[in-house]
Amino acid sequence: QRNIITNSTFDGIYVYSCSPLIENNSFIGNGRAGITLRDNATSIIIGNNLGNNTWGINCNYVTGSSNLISNNHIPTSQYGVKISGCSNITLQHNNIFNNSDDGINIYESFNTLIENNTIYNTSMDGIYIVHSNNNTILNCEIHGSWDNGINLLMESTHNVISECRCYDNTRNILLEESTHNTIVNCTLYSAYTGIDFGPASYNIVKGCSIHKNNDGIHVSGRNNTILQCDIRDNTDYGVYVQYIESINNIFYHNNFVNNTNQSFDIATNMWDNGYPSSGNYWGDYYGYDAYHGVSQDALGSDGIGDTPYTITGGNNQDKYPLMNYPLQYGVELSCF
Repeated sequence: QRNIITNSTFDGIYVYSCSPLIENNSFIGNGRAGITLRDNATSIIIGNNLGNNTWGINCNYVTGSSNLISNNHIPTSQYGVKISGCSNITLQHNNIFNNSDDGINIYESFNTLIENNTIYNTSMDGIYIVHSNNNTILNCEIHGSWDNGINLLMESTHNVISECRCYDNTRNILLEESTHNTIVNCTLYSAYTGIDFGPASYNIVKGCSIHKNNDGIHVSGRNNTILQCDIRDNTDYGVYVQYIESINNIFYHNNFVNNTNQSFDIATNMWDNGYPSSGNYWGDYYGYDAYHGVSQDALGSDGIGDTPYTITGGNNQDKYPLMNYPLQYGVELSCF
């Protein structure tokens, strides 16, 4: 504890094949990492100051049942935290900022919990995850990234992004060539794109607030589900589906309010969940509700517009547009 290690040509401290506790030290200005962990079973890294290194913390092949990286101050390195070939690492309550590459970089790792971290002003991605599965990003605040707030790419699957606040990034969240991920209850604003599927398939976006971006959601890919989101005040499109190959996506129980263009879809997708489940609420839908039923031809209202809402760009319709905002559904976290 309370050591100060600076200006080493290599690592501030290199820990190999043991179970260290590294607490309340300063590792500053070292040529490689402030702290390197390799082949360790259980590691605890708490309350350290790690600035101006190539990597603030560098983890390689760290496994075991429990590893904790918590309450560290990690500024002005190339990477804040780099994790490769690891499992069962928890990163929580770290302050990671002004890094020249990624705030957190994860490669071929699983069961990582990234919780309650603040990451800002990175020159690349706030959190970058590649070839990694079953990781959770929970309640993080990420802003000011030159590229993406959170980036999942290259076959990263079954990851969960939950209750995060991302803003002032180029893209707040990018999914690229990644499947079966879930984004739930996130607040995403003040970016070029709130969420970009570029391309990505078989993902779920649920219960998110996506507002005041240029575009709310870009969809490139197939079989994605977007539901129960509040998509409003985006200056170009609420949802934009650009490529004709991007088929079998479904959008329902969302609010589309005050976007310059509510939606654009050149492909073949589903904009409602059938009857009686219904479709979406559209702030610019001016139809009536005098009838009910699958064909909306039986007398009596049902909270669903009697005529479809037309999606610009192709031949898609929301056949069952909602007359009022959807109910505030309880969010059920679902990965598949």
